[in-house]
Amino acid sequence: MSITTNNNNESTSSVATIGQNGVVPYGTATKATDHINNTSDNKDVALEEKENTVPEEETANSSEQQQQELEDEDLVWYFSYGSNLNPVIFEEKRKIKCRDYRVCKAPGYVLTYTESILPFIEPAFCTCVKRCDLPWKDQYQDSDSSNNNEASSSRPDIHGVAFLITRQQYEHMLLTEGGWGYQEYRHSCWDIGHYGEEEIECVEIEMDHLCCEGISALTPRPNRHFKALTLTGLFGDRQLADANASKRYVDIVNKGAESSGLPASYREYLRTKHPAYEPTNCWKAKLALKLYLLACLPVFVFEFGSLHLCILWNERKMKKKETDGNNSSEEDNKQEQPLKRRKRFEGVVRPPWIVLKLCFWYRNIVLERMMGSLLFDWCKFPNGFRNPCAAAAAAAAAAEGTKKTH
Repeated sequence: MSITTNNNNESTSSVATIGQNGVVPYGTATKATDHINNTSDNKDVALEEKENTVPEEETANSSEQQQQELEDEDLVWYFSYGSNLNPVIFEEKRKIKCRDYRVCKAPGYVLTYTESILPFIEPAFCTCVKRCDLPWKDQYQDSDSSNNNEASSSRPDIHGVAFLITRQQYEHMLLTEGGWGYQEYRHSCWDIGHYGEEEIECVEIEMDHLCCEGISALTPRPNRHFKALTLTGLFGDRQLADANASKRYVDIVNKGAESSGLPASYREYLRTKHPAYEPTNCWKAKLALKLYLLACLPVFVFEFGSLHLCILWNERKMKKKETDGNNSSEEDNKQEQPLKRRKRFEGVVRPPWIVLKLCFWYRNIVLERMMGSLLFDWCKFPNGFRNPCAAAAAAAAAAEGTKKTH
């Protein structure tokens, strides 16, 4: 080995080697006796250097670990089962780009269509409920079955796609769905109706590659369990399920299920068991629609008006944040943004809660109890939420449930 000409570098490397190994390195210009005499001093220097360097390394590793944990906490899995399955809705309308996705199902939960506030035009929307919480006996259950589970029922566990998105994107999505960002208060006095928020257990399944050629290839891990957030619950005070959605909405759901690679059997279930609403053109239906639209005017102005302004505001902020992130480097972002836990709905603008609460009372009292009962129960106008056969089945099932209660 050649002798190093830089004495400072030579002595430093020799000291570090002695302190760690306790032997004299080869190729040094000094004598072994000098090294032996100075071993204790060199050990002290090495220990001091180690004490000065280790805390800095530990601090750097700790900071990186905290940053990684915060980044992991800022990402959530969102389980989608309705219109958000369609890429046109989720990416173009919601303005959300996911980091990853998994085709999966949620055992113990089923899909149904719940009544909306706009009959005849948009009568129903998809929702997710526990199988045991269906308001009446599963009308798709086989007649010879004695228990209400998937093996004995033709209503399968709900299928969908779990998207990995940031928490800000998830909160923006909540703002665009029923509940308008207040879904967490579904079962409290702060409730404003519509969807509730719930964490469910999902199981990853294999996607149908025959109907999703345009989707990038995934490496699925069937039977992998993970937690995801989703929207659950039935709308309204009567909590009625299995309504019929408009053809526009049903086509969006069916197309999203196909483009996402959901199993063929589940797509067939959606088409056959949840047909689109068939509007009637009789004068009674037209009159009922005009009266209902007139009664809905305050909701359109205050609830949907304030909601639309907040959505536009948040989309503008998200676009500005994305642009600023592309223009600045990662090092600048780490220096400018301190490590802190992001608060819920931080940076997300929601409509005023008091406005939504007043609209919630108005929907329950005026639209559902007064207008709904007047038009569909007393005046016997065509049902604006479900097809005639489904309406008759729902009425019979509700009456049967009432008799059993009494």
